[in-house]
Amino acid sequence: MEFCYFHLTFGSLIPSVICTGYIQKRILGGSSASSAEFPYAGSLQKLVNGEWIHICGCTPYSTTKALTAAHCLDDDDPSVYRGVFGTVDIANNEGSVQISALTSFTRHPSFSDSVGLPSDIAVLRLQTSLDTSSPNVGTFFLSSSSPNLTNTDCTVLGWGALSNGMFPDVLQKKTVTITSEMSCNDDWSVLGLTIGGDKLCATDEGFSERDSGGPLVCGAGLAGLASFGGSCAAKVLPNVFTNIGFFFSWIQGQ
Repeated sequence: MEFCYFHLTFGSLIPSVICTGYIQKRILGGSSASSAEFPYAGSLQKLVNGEWIHICGCTPYSTTKALTAAHCLDDDDPSVYRGVFGTVDIANNEGSVQISALTSFTRHPSFSDSVGLPSDIAVLRLQTSLDTSSPNVGTFFLSSSSPNLTNTDCTVLGWGALSNGMFPDVLQKKTVTITSEMSCNDDWSVLGLTIGGDKLCATDEGFSERDSGGPLVCGAGLAGLASFGGSCAAKVLPNVFTNIGFFFSWIQGQ
């Protein structure tokens, strides 16, 4: 998987160092997930020219609500979106697939599509309740705590672009390692960004274009949602995820 990063140039601030949002195609080492391996992995799709297109990941936390990244929702009309659950192959849906239209969605009130994507989280409300009796469909119980996950190996999931630029039909998985907030801040300071408690960072190249909003799974818990990444000169900066624990109270209020 690979991520389509935003483009930033700070030539006036950092002479002779060019920072760019788009990293060249790389081999990221992801592998295909098997059926029912990640029953909470969902595909957020948008109706474009009469065709449903996967645009981001999403993760249900109840039978009627799911989480995604706020920046995935660039249209205010919920009828142009739908959630697809219970399948790893979104081109050839398994018999266990469950598809729901959205009745509405809410972006976090502090979200901004400015550099750094603050409060990059949104709640999706599903028109059709999910049937979690199927082993292919599950929900996450959200924890109110935010444990220190530094140096923890976690899994990122998505249907985003592969190293060859093609989009896979089958869900991809990749192990990444959580880095400390201090280390992440040191890396991202070259672009003038401060990474706060609303974010988590991970080393190892893990997500890409259309992986946004997908889950970062640490142990049995949902730790984050894929948000953004970048590079400066030859250095790949840590991938940044929305910290679910930080937004627990807001999520519960939705």
